[in-house]
Amino acid sequence: DFGVPLHVQPVTLSYGPSASDPRTLGFVATNDGYLHAIDAATGSERWAFVPRRLLPQLYTLYRNAPAPQKVYGIDGEISLYIRNRDGRPGIADGDQAILLFGMGRGGRALFAVDVSDPDRPALLWEIDATTPGFADLGQTWPRPVVARGGIAGRSGSDEVVIIGGGHDPGQDNRDYRTDTIGNAVYMLGLDDGARLW
Repeated sequence: DFGVPLHVQPVTLSYGPSASDPRTLGFVATNDGYLHAIDAATGSERWAFVPRRLLPQLYTLYRNAPAPQKVYGIDGEISLYIRNRDGRPGIADGDQAILLFGMGRGGRALFAVDVSDPDRPALLWEIDATTPGFADLGQTWPRPVVARGGIAGRSGSDEVVIIGGGHDPGQDNRDYRTDTIGNAVYMLGLDDGARLW
């Protein structure tokens, strides 16, 4: 089964060294809680990633019982960032490809997955509203953006992830209210997800 990619657009990554041998994967997140890696040449799934926090709801989805509300999993936009160190097409030794995505209506978390090896994805980090310094994080709807920004007193990469604070689900009702979460902008370290600002 394949869940609904409701609020997300797929992103693609070509691993091959040339246009004649692209070896491309498409990545798409679905409401049942999966990040899928699809072989562009065959349409077959190479692998899927499910955040640990969503594992308990898989049984609910499996039962497929009538429910008053839709169950959401990964529903946020995906960003792909490539550290291309050799300046050549494709992903070679030393290059790094990182997928960044939130949960949208599915929750208040953000993930970074290293997809440099098309057959061995690796979770780099995840943050959520219980991570120290992220209490104002709402539902993670905004697309993560990678930028370069020097941070005083921080060594290492100057590549940072910038995200909006997200959506306060209390705004879903029609009555006016002041946001209690989501009213923030965060800058994180790309390598470790640490809050920088």
